[in-house]
Amino acid sequence: MKKMLSIAAVPLAAIAAPAAVQAQEIGQTTSIVIDPQLDRSDVAGTRDEPDYAAQPLHAGPFLLRPSLSLAAGYDSNVYDRNAGVADAALLLTPRLSARLDTPLHLIEFGAMGHFRRFASEKTENSEEFTLRGQTRVELPSRSAVFANASFGRQIEPRSSVGTTLAADEPVNFDLAQARVGADLALGALTVRPALSWEQTDYADVALTGGGSADMSFRDARRIGGDLALGYQLSGLVSTFTEVSYTASKSLNALAGAERDADDWSVIAGVRGEVTPLVSAEVAVGYRNRNYDLARYRDFAGFTYRADVEWYATPLVTFRLQASQSFLNSGNSQVAGILQNRIGLTGYYDPLRNLRLSATATYERNAFRDTDTRTSRPSALVQAQYRMNRHISLGLFAGIRHQSVSGTALVLPYTSFSAGFGLTLTP
Repeated sequence: MKKMLSIAAVPLAAIAAPAAVQAQEIGQTTSIVIDPQLDRSDVAGTRDEPDYAAQPLHAGPFLLRPSLSLAAGYDSNVYDRNAGVADAALLLTPRLSARLDTPLHLIEFGAMGHFRRFASEKTENSEEFTLRGQTRVELPSRSAVFANASFGRQIEPRSSVGTTLAADEPVNFDLAQARVGADLALGALTVRPALSWEQTDYADVALTGGGSADMSFRDARRIGGDLALGYQLSGLVSTFTEVSYTASKSLNALAGAERDADDWSVIAGVRGEVTPLVSAEVAVGYRNRNYDLARYRDFAGFTYRADVEWYATPLVTFRLQASQSFLNSGNSQVAGILQNRIGLTGYYDPLRNLRLSATATYERNAFRDTDTRTSRPSALVQAQYRMNRHISLGLFAGIRHQSVSGTALVLPYTSFSAGFGLTLTP
């Protein structure tokens, strides 16, 4: 169980999750691959049948897992506006992971790209990528040190965080992250100190009337640390308390609009195998976010996170995820957007080589320095059929609806998307 191994065990796909950036794995809503990071590898959603599981390639001391997905897609509302413009697109998603072939220490690298090419709306063409690496060195007495780092380029969904409505292309930004820490085992007590660094750099965005808008006022650097204390109640369940602090610094702010802030939180909860069929990490606590400038609204109050997995039957798994976070606002008058998010996903493996999934998500965003509020329910269904070890077919279909109250910093819209394609694995 990943959540049981140690407080600091962090999967490659979740390195130093950004606190002030719209957190979304690239290609998340247009994927023909179903590959969740669940706590168990023998349940619906993650189970690999030997006859269909791709075999890693050997490259010196590393095991390589490459794949390439190619899909044709359709979007009913490319620009996420009141009046939708539909278009078709080609989606190319290469992936590669490399892991040191040894059980003693962890050294792993990963790369993923997501490239979109539209048939008519060429301004919406985009290229995203993420490069990641992590290492973990085991020490005597069940202790360890670890380090994670990532760099990537992402785009922001339109009508999400308030970027200028006259944008003629999606906003893209570079995101770099690093995190180092240690797991120290002292009997039933586990101590995890860690330090983190993150920086975002936004590119200028082209405007529909010509010219461009400077987005560098959103550039920021965040440096912080956290200390987690865990206590093992049994071999399967532990309690934990985490104290964290982050200092955010604007790098290219507009005069009198610096978003410098201090953010600290205290959170406590439980993680582990609550029952033989339920694995969970649930925590609640208090968060305080103070801006240096009085023009921006501070935040103090309840915070939470939850990740609960229920292995209902050998063929069905349910996963509930909930979290609260601050997003980096695209509007110069708004420092941060408070997002509350909850999602429920079901995985069903009716055949050894067929996997189905369905996700329902609800997001509520509060633009803290205005009266703007958005509600965004969405749904996504996926299917993946493995023909053999090397070829799988997949499809997805999703719908999003956003309603807006207060000042219209973003637009209400409804969008439907769908696609199908294949994934090749050597």
